[in-house]
Amino acid sequence: MRSTFLGLEMSKRTIQLSQKALDITGSNLSNSKVEGYTRQQVDIGSSYLNHTNYWQTTTSKMSLAGQGAIGIGVDQVRDPYIDKRYRESTPFV
Repeated sequence: MRSTFLGLEMSKRTIQLSQKALDITGSNLSNSKVEGYTRQQVDIGSSYLNHTNYWQTTTSKMSLAGQGAIGIGVDQVRDPYIDKRYRESTPFV
């Protein structure tokens, strides 16, 4: 049986992750007309509690699933083909 604090901790992290995702969405909306702005997204991964009681992220420890999600980072959504073409057409400085 899980303790009450695990549920509270999962709820807290879920709210924080949702707030971060909303912040990124707001940034994307407010900068949508800015030339050169690249849309961003939050990377979300599964989390588990390791033997030293630190929250870890994982994609391979499926037996430990069910302990919530955690934000891994923020990535820019870019088209690699367009980036490559831009870099090829821009002279080196």
